[in-house]
Amino acid sequence: MFSIKTIAQEREIENILEGNEEYSDVSHLLELLSELENNPLDLNTVTAKQLSILPWISDVVAKDITNYRKRFGNFSSIEELKKFSQIDPEIFPFLQKYISVIPPKKQQDISINFKTRVGKKLEQSEGLKNGYYYPSPEKIYNRFLGKYGEYYKLGILLEKDSGENKINDLTSYFIKYSNKNNGNEFIFGNYFLECGQGLIFWNPYGTRKSSNPIYSAKKQPRNAHEYTLVDENASLFGVTGTLNLNFINVLLFYSSNKVDASANGENGNITSFYSSGFHRNDNEKQKKDLVTEQLAGIRLELKPKHNLSIGLTAYQNQYNKDLTNENLIRNRYSFVGNTNNLVGLDYNLTSGFFNFFGEFARSRNNGYGMLTGLLMDSKIVKLTLSCRNYRKDFISLHGTSFSESGGNPQNEQGFYFGLKISPLKNLRISFYFDRFKFPWRTYLIPMPSNGKDLFFSFRYKPVKNLWLYLQFKSKEKDNIVTAFNEASLEKKIIIPKNQIKVRFQVDYQLAKKIKLRQRFEKCWIAYDKYSNFVSDINRKYSGNILFQDIQYQLTHKANLSYRIIFFDTDSYEARLYEFERDVPGIMTNQLLYGKGTRWYIFAQWKINYLFRLSLKYSSTHYCFTESIGSQYDKIVGDSIHTINFQVETQL
Repeated sequence: MFSIKTIAQEREIENILEGNEEYSDVSHLLELLSELENNPLDLNTVTAKQLSILPWISDVVAKDITNYRKRFGNFSSIEELKKFSQIDPEIFPFLQKYISVIPPKKQQDISINFKTRVGKKLEQSEGLKNGYYYPSPEKIYNRFLGKYGEYYKLGILLEKDSGENKINDLTSYFIKYSNKNNGNEFIFGNYFLECGQGLIFWNPYGTRKSSNPIYSAKKQPRNAHEYTLVDENASLFGVTGTLNLNFINVLLFYSSNKVDASANGENGNITSFYSSGFHRNDNEKQKKDLVTEQLAGIRLELKPKHNLSIGLTAYQNQYNKDLTNENLIRNRYSFVGNTNNLVGLDYNLTSGFFNFFGEFARSRNNGYGMLTGLLMDSKIVKLTLSCRNYRKDFISLHGTSFSESGGNPQNEQGFYFGLKISPLKNLRISFYFDRFKFPWRTYLIPMPSNGKDLFFSFRYKPVKNLWLYLQFKSKEKDNIVTAFNEASLEKKIIIPKNQIKVRFQVDYQLAKKIKLRQRFEKCWIAYDKYSNFVSDINRKYSGNILFQDIQYQLTHKANLSYRIIFFDTDSYEARLYEFERDVPGIMTNQLLYGKGTRWYIFAQWKINYLFRLSLKYSSTHYCFTESIGSQYDKIVGDSIHTINFQVETQL
């Protein structure tokens, strides 16, 4: 049946992912949770570090759980977790998907998981029509995962984007050996690294600030992990091995991987890395695998005490071509040359209700990055404080740490405070404040700039099966605009842009199998007035969306969702986002601007223990427009219809 645990699970995942204001084919968190659904953590053998990977269990609670097990023996039921008052009672039901205390069934010698997905826009872009792109509008994804016994795992992934001519435009694979008894691991093929707080290594989908203010502020690393994502330039390729020696873990890694780049036609030097992953025409194909990166390093993780870990990470990488800087004014502190190295130290200490964490790293040019923080987790109050300082000359090409920009940790300082409190049984209040500064110019703003970000949310459950939400967000950030004075002379000026968003939402379990959701959200954008220029600078924009969502559980194996959205914004400046259900593995945080309507229908059917089908069909209509997009991506007309279909097989 469509249970309350399903509502809570979707809400919690949305709270984390909706801060990523882009459409992403794969979210790291969704991949992790999908993996744990098939292989739940055994509560009686799991380590504190493994438990803390779950976004609803902090290091503090994870350590309390493992200490409890050592003191009183094995858990007999997941219900025993209710003894740990820091865990929200609403989370217990769906934790059963990821944590188990039932003795595992005897594993098959061989298990296979195959996922194939096809998606396309029914309307073709100008590039597809006139042959600028290869005339194949389908986006195709195939992934195979196989396991042999307890220790061996194999994965192969093939993917092509719309407009590409090869079904394996992206090809990745891995072979993994993992011994849970002693913690030793070995991976050959495509993999990624997560270390410390992401200053040196992290996966390409680092979580940004979100309405879960505690989870988003601290990273939970997994060190080496097989690569099953679709970012074409974010993986490492080679070999990595982990040796567990009780008080110390030794991680060695080597990679030789080809990445996309743009080159100077005269001398062949690299001018920039090409990160879109599209290879739809001759120009884009020329950038594919243009440069080879060789990388080697080591990570040592010491555990002098059961509640303390200290990590040391170091690596050196080298490209087979020089990277040059053709715009010294804009990119003065960007990476140049062909060699870089980093070394970093990180720590994680848990004591009582408190968790202290941080990382310091230095690059070859003596630029450095630093993040340190404190997390407290108690029954009523959860809070986190963190301070970051990423120097303008800090070069970390594989890092993705907590930041306002959401990319590589460089040229940013900030202070973050997050808070979650539960003053009443059915009341949850979340809050964060982030003050940030860019000490050197950014890509768009030619001088130092700063800003601040404030978020507040209120969740209340007045009666059974009814949840009320009120959310407020305010951001002030320097922005560059074009203005004209009284003599009609053009000038670029930097003024603060103020953005306010207010959201009200109602979730209601109408019947045993029916869930309703209504949301209204409004956004205001304003630029401060600049006295020497005409009122054009004192611009104000607004936008709003209204949607109705219905989810219906047809049977215990099939469910259906329908949502209709109305949106009306003055411009792209006042754009809004809404997180949607989609086929497993895709995160859709849909961008909406202009004026129009959107609707989608999503269906999922678990036919039997072997097959699961998922289908999403969406339609977006824009009012008062004759085309959507620009240049070769332009679609003539006022509507876009998209379909995604996925088949998943588990043997």
